[in-house]
Amino acid sequence: MYLWGSALIARGDFTDLKRLAAALVAASSATAASSAARLWSLMGAAARTLIASLPQKEWVDAYDKGQCAAEFDRLLSRRDLYTPEAWAGVALPAEAMALVASRATLTEAEVGRLNCLLLYSAFPDCLRQVDSWGDGLCPQQLHHFTEAGLDRLWLGSPDWHGLSCRPAVVQQAIAQGYLVGPYDSFNSIQAPGEADTWETSQFDRELYDTGAIVRADGSKRTGFHKKGSMLSPLAAEPWVEKRVSALMEVFHCNSWFIDCDADGELFDDYSSQHPATQEEDMLARLHRMAWIRDTHKAVIGSEGGKSYAASTIHFAHGMMTPVIGWGDADLTSRSSPYYLGSYYPPEGPAVFFKQVPMKEAHRRLYADPLFRLPLFEMVFHDSVVSTHQWGYGSLKFEDPGRVRELLELLYGVPPLYHLNLDEWAKRKDVITAHYAVFSPLHREIALLPMSDFRYLSDDHLVQQTLFGQTVEVIANFGDQAFARADLQVPGHALVAHWLGTSRLSRIPQP
Repeated sequence: MYLWGSALIARGDFTDLKRLAAALVAASSATAASSAARLWSLMGAAARTLIASLPQKEWVDAYDKGQCAAEFDRLLSRRDLYTPEAWAGVALPAEAMALVASRATLTEAEVGRLNCLLLYSAFPDCLRQVDSWGDGLCPQQLHHFTEAGLDRLWLGSPDWHGLSCRPAVVQQAIAQGYLVGPYDSFNSIQAPGEADTWETSQFDRELYDTGAIVRADGSKRTGFHKKGSMLSPLAAEPWVEKRVSALMEVFHCNSWFIDCDADGELFDDYSSQHPATQEEDMLARLHRMAWIRDTHKAVIGSEGGKSYAASTIHFAHGMMTPVIGWGDADLTSRSSPYYLGSYYPPEGPAVFFKQVPMKEAHRRLYADPLFRLPLFEMVFHDSVVSTHQWGYGSLKFEDPGRVRELLELLYGVPPLYHLNLDEWAKRKDVITAHYAVFSPLHREIALLPMSDFRYLSDDHLVQQTLFGQTVEVIANFGDQAFARADLQVPGHALVAHWLGTSRLSRIPQP
């Protein structure tokens, strides 16, 4: 599961945003110092305009709430939010008073905690309790998971902010038995301060000038999305250790996801400063993943999971469903029914959350069971846990007949979801129903080899996998029931059978 919404405060944390807005507007013309006046003074012009419009509105829509939450999150990250005169008339809890006394040396997480307490103390009638704030990786979401009986999860954060501002929540997730870690990448490097960049590609000017992978003609290989350059893993090595160790000091994760290192994109580097063959490029990538794994005792994953990385990584994104339709205009055109979506809003980007139909040409290649063979699982099932590429998660595409769900069970491949609190409320029943069948089965077959795969019907719509010599899994992708002397499998259903026993696990028709 990737959990989205890394802000300290989410739109659902406001209980009376109109009342809060009215207080801020009233303070904007007051001469006396107050918490409301301090907040107003730090707000941007666009936020002030929006806030000023809210008291007159009949109701505040989700978009406006999201914009307000984004502005308040920005303020809650400021080290200078608190001033003694602004909060002189506010009763602060003991925790806030202790943080105020030490504010010169507070960590990022402590600054955020103090500011959340300050905001709530000033406006308790307009906000939920502080300990319930947030989206994605937040206490409320973790409570939902345990309440639903989900006790085995990998939780990924698409950025570092959601982890660094809530290290206590990271530890809570680990205490609940979960693996939790950030998305990270050392694949591209972009110019310091460049607009529209991303945090994983930011280093310093010297590395930007000298660290690019160089072609034979002397040109630099262009980075992801045609921005910056591809970064040499040899040149990046000291930065890997510096970045990961620093982040681990902040939030102590027990897992780490490194994008691209296991996807097979390996280069000859003709740089005079860090020359490398494709093999040396590969070894450097494996070395950095192994260093994170062994130094920090972290469960390591990467995109791809190609054979050269199988002895290093624990899990792989993209071997069940790879990137589909790269360059296909139908997937990027807003007028197309197959449009994957934009990277907005930040707490739930449509490109990950919006469910769309899969083009028939893509469906036949990537999803139709008649054209699939579990070749990766036949070799690596007992050593690498594989799943979908993160842009093509289990619920991204409409799934008539539950083909993707059945394939996950047939191959013993965990589902991958993108969630925030709203999405969890929408998808909870689907996720928990699948978990109730998948998780108990996977606990028994995950470390077993996939020892056989075969078709049980002439039309190839009934398929069987065997794990070790212990469990056979039979999936029926057709409409008609399949009958064998010892069991029956209805259409669009699946049965797991423990060999030599009468034990069965069934996933019925939808």
